[in-house]
This record gives sequence, C-alpha cells and structure tokens, in this order.
Amino acid sequence: MQKKINHKLFEIRIKVKNIYRAFYAYQNLNDVIILHIFNKKTQKTPLKDIKLATTRLKNYEK
Repeated sequence: MQKKINHKLFEIRIKVKNIYRAFYAYQNLNDVIILHIFNKKTQKTPLKDIKLATTRLKNYEK
C-alpha cells in the first residue's frame, strides 16, 4: 500500500512481524530514493518523521 504525502514524497507500508513505514521519492524516471524507514506504532504518521524525510530529500537534491 502506498500513500502520497506531497508532490514528491510517498509512504509505503511494509509488514514483517511489525508494521514499518518507509518514505521514498522518485528521482528522474527510473530511480527511487529511500529516505526514512521507521516502526509505526500509531494510526497517524508522526509529523517529525515526515519532516525528517522532507529534509533528507532537500539535502539529496542539492
């Protein structure tokens, strides 16, 4: 399952014993950048994790 966070950032759910979330972005047409993976313990995605992934994407794009 994937979810669009904003125009560049996406979230995907990974279920292996626990539930994990990964933030990623597309770079060009064929590249995917994994920005942050975390163990999700609540229904709502923590804003601090979204901000961290967004910051990492900005740093990558420099």
